[in-house]
Amino acid sequence: MRNYKETVLRSSQYSQDNAFDFQAANSQRSTKYFFRPLDTSLRRVSIKEVVTPSGDVSINPQEISLRFIEHWGSEMGDANSPTGMAPPPDDGKQRQLLKLVLRFVTYSDREMLDAELTTADLACAIRHMKATSSPGMDGLTAGF
Repeated sequence: MRNYKETVLRSSQYSQDNAFDFQAANSQRSTKYFFRPLDTSLRRVSIKEVVTPSGDVSINPQEISLRFIEHWGSEMGDANSPTGMAPPPDDGKQRQLLKLVLRFVTYSDREMLDAELTTADLACAIRHMKATSSPGMDGLTAGF
């Protein structure tokens, strides 16, 4: 049953990705009011092969994607990840790292960082983001 649900989910995601790619490629072209379509070269995967759980090396793009999702799903705390949750952090290594910190946040900076986020702050942050910034959780850059 799990394989069926995964297959349906992947098929649905594939259809949505194709529809999105079509819209991005065929939508209105860039003007001063609209950003350019997404550059598909940015979506190329630099990972050429992956080691499967059985120990085999695979160059299948779907297999590479699956292993990538499994790894980062567990790292990000996804309880549904096939590889389970990532192990808890090592306290000794954390303490060792924290001893290396040379600069600390000042009290006045701490107050500013702990202040409530306002709508004006959020709007200002969005206005000042580079259009080519790293994508967010939705996979889109600020320029999109």
